[in-house]
Amino acid sequence: MLVYPFTFYAVNGLKRVVRGFNGGNFEFSLKLVDGKVKGMLLLTVLLGGVYLATPVLMNTVNVGIFALNSVNKVFSFAPTVPYEDVNDVVRAMKWLNQNMGGDSCVVLQHAFLWWGKLYLGDEHEIVHFENDVGSALDSAFEHGFSRAYFVWWNTPIGWYGITVPEGFVRLQDFGRISVYEFAG
Repeated sequence: MLVYPFTFYAVNGLKRVVRGFNGGNFEFSLKLVDGKVKGMLLLTVLLGGVYLATPVLMNTVNVGIFALNSVNKVFSFAPTVPYEDVNDVVRAMKWLNQNMGGDSCVVLQHAFLWWGKLYLGDEHEIVHFENDVGSALDSAFEHGFSRAYFVWWNTPIGWYGITVPEGFVRLQDFGRISVYEFAG
């Protein structure tokens, strides 16, 4: 936040240095600087307001500013899960990391994909899907996995329009997030 005051000090210092070299004949127009400063302040306030409003908008009307896909892996303006569920998702992924065997995989909807990539070890397989959990489950069993896990909310929150499919049994709860296992 000190960028703005230091910028003013730097411009003022340069003005004095140049004025000293030119014998005091230095004309410096603040009209151009004032416009740029006002623009930067307006942009900063606008981006800060969007950043602060995003969690509220995502919680109430599921609207947010989405980041570029390459940036979305690390920094996201629009969270894939509500902020109140972040710690529970982390706990669920860590539990899966400790309890999944070599013959099992986890079926993750896109909302949980990067959470799984971040917290699951490389030895664990992730089967990713967007809307059709049934085809993802079929793909998991076609690839020879004998057990399939699923991470989702245990009470519907209205995001993504997906429910826990039939055949899954709840294994472990972490707040509103649960780990399910396919029982057939």
